[in-house]
Amino acid sequence: MAQLHYREEDGRPLNEVIRDRLKRDNKRFWAGDNISEYISDIEKDTLIDEATEAFEQVLDSLLIDRETDPNSKGTARRLAKMYFNEIMAGRYDQHQTQQHFQTTQRTVMKVCLLFVVSFAVCVAIITNPLLVLLILAFWLMKNSSDLASTHVSPSGVQDEVLSRRNLLMTLLGKSRKQQAQKT
Repeated sequence: MAQLHYREEDGRPLNEVIRDRLKRDNKRFWAGDNISEYISDIEKDTLIDEATEAFEQVLDSLLIDRETDPNSKGTARRLAKMYFNEIMAGRYDQHQTQQHFQTTQRTVMKVCLLFVVSFAVCVAIITNPLLVLLILAFWLMKNSSDLASTHVSPSGVQDEVLSRRNLLMTLLGKSRKQQAQKT
């Protein structure tokens, strides 16, 4: 690897210098990629300083008084450190394994899927309440069988499964009556 330490006389923000290193070596730098071989610990501290300035601008744009509000003082720095040292730690630390990143990518995909499903449910509620009841019915049935396989007490499981199925039948019954009244 060529030179890893940032020289002040470059006159550019460190994130641009590192980005150029990555591009020069055709290194992919997506959010889940480990780029620790391109960043030294000293440079990581400088990147935290740059991110602190960016978070200060975000807080200012949100009209948060970070100068006199005691709860907001230092928030930009805390946010920057949190992103580098906690949320995206595996991206900048060499000791992380590839498994960590695969897990992180799966987690990101699950969060994205949850968002898409949540959005779809909101649209469904607005456009077609019957569809929502059908989705709820499938969910209740699935979770009833999951519940039966995970609980130890047979009587407790039977009661829970029956109460969920009764709820389902009540919802479906009301839905059918509402549809019949509309027609």
